[in-house]
Amino acid sequence: MSYIWTLEEIEQMPEGQNHGYIIRYPPDGGRYKTVEWELEHRLIAEAHLGRRLLRTEHVHHDDENRQHNSWDNLTLKSPSEHAKHHHPKEGEMRRCVICHAGFYPRAAHLSYDRQTCSRQCNWKLPETLQRRRLYLNGRKPDYKLNAEIIRLHTTGMTLRVVASQLGITYSSCKQRYTKWSKRQGEPLYV
Repeated sequence: MSYIWTLEEIEQMPEGQNHGYIIRYPPDGGRYKTVEWELEHRLIAEAHLGRRLLRTEHVHHDDENRQHNSWDNLTLKSPSEHAKHHHPKEGEMRRCVICHAGFYPRAAHLSYDRQTCSRQCNWKLPETLQRRRLYLNGRKPDYKLNAEIIRLHTTGMTLRVVASQLGITYSSCKQRYTKWSKRQGEPLYV
């Protein structure tokens, strides 16, 4: 068990600042290998509790003033309680249409009707699956268009002419024809 500093010893330590918090430099260099200072409000909480704080215990300043480190102003909170205090949920709770879990949409998602609780559930939505196929294949397979490309190309038209006639890009037309040719085992006539 490591040493718990008393309030008098904390007051005797040299003082500094880090992101608005008061920091103290213990004479032994601190208890961490990479940092030789400690946050004063954590030292004060340890002195009043008589034990070391766990990593999962956050010390919250009730008046939001990082310089006000009296024990009356400090509260011990779990990380989730601390996050909920500083980042309250906006909007009403919603139900996920996939897994039916309750969730609060993030502030960035309030402008539209978010239907799912997570990215994993969002990928399971039918319209997202359709969009996903578009991203993976470059474009949703349109078998009628593919058949039309093959038909026009086999009549002797070049793929550039076929693409301009169908209103698609040459690269898209060539990609579709190439995939079809490879599947059929046909020679490529580009």
